[in-house]
Amino acid sequence: MAHLDPKAVRAADRSRILQIDAEIDELEKRLHLLRVERNESQQRLDAYTYPVLALPNEIVSEIFLQSLPRIHGIALATPTLWRAISLIPSDFGEEQTRAWLESSGSCPLWIEVDPDVDDDDRQISTECLKTLLLHRERWQHVELTLPEYTLDLIKGPMPLLYRLSIDVPPAPIHLGPAGGSSLYRPSACPQDFPGLREISLTNVDPVDWLPWA
Repeated sequence: MAHLDPKAVRAADRSRILQIDAEIDELEKRLHLLRVERNESQQRLDAYTYPVLALPNEIVSEIFLQSLPRIHGIALATPTLWRAISLIPSDFGEEQTRAWLESSGSCPLWIEVDPDVDDDDRQISTECLKTLLLHRERWQHVELTLPEYTLDLIKGPMPLLYRLSIDVPPAPIHLGPAGGSSLYRPSACPQDFPGLREISLTNVDPVDWLPWA
C-alpha cells in the first residue's frame, strides 16, 4: 500500500472543503430564490377573489336552490350513499324504507332498527321489518330492537351477515317447560349465517335461536 503524504492529504481536504462551501453557497442562493418565487405565487393566490364569493348571498342561495335537483339526482344514483341507515319505523314508514333499499342498489347493508315498542301501532314495525327482510341476502351489519312477536319473521339465508344484534325489550315472564324464564324462545332458527362473526342477544334464548349455541 502506497504511503500517503500527510501534507498532501491536508491540502486535499482543505481544497475539498472550499469546494463544498462554494456548492453550499450556490444551493443556498438557489433555495432563497425558490422561496422568494414561492412567496410571490402564494401572495397572488391569497389576493385572488373567486367570483362566486363576491356574489350577494341572495344570488348564491338561488344558485344553490337551482342545483338541488341535480344534487338530489346524483345522490339517488350513488348506491354507496344509501348502504347504511338508522331508522325508527314510527317515523320512517314502509314506503320510505322501500325507497331507501332501492337506492342502495346491490350494496351490502348496514341497518339499525329501533322502533318505538310502546307505540300502539306496532304494525309499522312489522311491515318495515318485512320490507327489510326482502333484502336479507344483502344484510351485513344488523342491529334490531324489536317486539318479541316479530322475531319469527327473521329467517332465511343471509350469506353476507357479519354482525347481528337483537334486543327484545323487557316483557312479562314467559313460562317454559323448565319453569319461569324471561328469555323469549322463537320458533324460527336461522340456518344460513356462514359469515357471522359477531352476535349480541338480549332477552333471546341463544340455544333455540342459534343452531351451534
